[in-house]
Amino acid sequence: MREVVIICLGILVLWACGEEPDCDLEVPENNITVNFFNREDSTQQFMEFISVTERSTDHVFYNSMDSLTSFELNLNPTVDEVTYVFVSSTSVDTLTVSYTTQLEWLSEECGPYFFYSKLDVVGSSFTYDLVSTFIDVTIDENIKIYN
Repeated sequence: MREVVIICLGILVLWACGEEPDCDLEVPENNITVNFFNREDSTQQFMEFISVTERSTDHVFYNSMDSLTSFELNLNPTVDEVTYVFVSSTSVDTLTVSYTTQLEWLSEECGPYFFYSKLDVVGSSFTYDLVSTFIDVTIDENIKIYN
């Protein structure tokens, strides 16, 4: 009898743990991916920026001399347009994007989250292609920039 009670308690504990949502897996994407390419042959190009910031908040995304081909840029849920400033040793360039923001209740356990959609480039000193207007974890490239 004691063994049956222990087995039942073990099953209940495992079942209760299985019901908890994994909020990290359910959270929507809140950033966009910008990839840099060579203008002449369209190969990925390593870029070296002194800093990459958001103009309205001075939020710093990158502030090193590391060379990268891809940048993840966070979106701001309090506005529907963001300008990113890319400072290199030779120039200061900007990329302004717009998007829609919607606050939705994900679940009782996870709470509310912002969902972003309808990405668009409204201004840029770069030559670019808007690859995807969707903002989702399945999207590995939103904007191609040619340098």
